[in-house]
Amino acid sequence: MIKELERKLSMEMSVRCINLDIHSGVSSNHRPRNYHNLDLVSEDCVIVELSDGGDATGNPHKWVDKLTSQGYSVRLFLLEAPLDELRTRTAVRKDWSDAFTVGSWNCYKYYPNFIDFAEKLGMAQTVIDTVRVSSAEATQIVLKSLT
Repeated sequence: MIKELERKLSMEMSVRCINLDIHSGVSSNHRPRNYHNLDLVSEDCVIVELSDGGDATGNPHKWVDKLTSQGYSVRLFLLEAPLDELRTRTAVRKDWSDAFTVGSWNCYKYYPNFIDFAEKLGMAQTVIDTVRVSSAEATQIVLKSLT
């Protein structure tokens, strides 16, 4: 859904999508990072994807401060779906296992870095139910927040 959101937003503005917590099973994702890939972004919109509860999720001020210091405003969106739906969506992926799906879903529901993420930043978070909302509708929700 993130790639589709990026594609649709790019019809309206320049967009860059960056995944800061890439789930690879490698513990290095959880080490402190400096987020040098955010130092010189120039697009109108930067979509930051967080996915595995690593350093970017645990220490969000590090990357949020880099973006705000460059004049970006940050808005939080949580794209969510029930576990059964996620299993259906990921079943076709050759690079993914059901254990990753269940583990990721459990992280979003029970891991403290996700549960209080918006509160850590003192920001509101818009939750988008990706079962009830199409990707086109999700894009409109995001676009409305940018204007």
